[in-house]
Amino acid sequence: MVSGRFLEKWADPRVLEGLCSVFTQYDEEDMGRGLLATMDLFRKIAMETAEKLKYPYPTEPDKRVIEWIRACLSEKD
Repeated sequence: MVSGRFLEKWADPRVLEGLCSVFTQYDEEDMGRGLLATMDLFRKIAMETAEKLKYPYPTEPDKRVIEWIRACLSEKD
């Protein structure tokens, strides 16, 4: 069984690179950035998985959610 230990030894290098950007400082602006980075990493993995399994990826709902979150984050400014 693979656990979270030694992630750098078994995880895809692209995922490791993406994980670097999802951790945040404890302030509102950086947390928004981290949220968007997490969603971007999830989308990349989900699209690759969907393609391999021959499932359609819900591109339009994903786009609408991202737009909504960006709008919510910009209201905070």
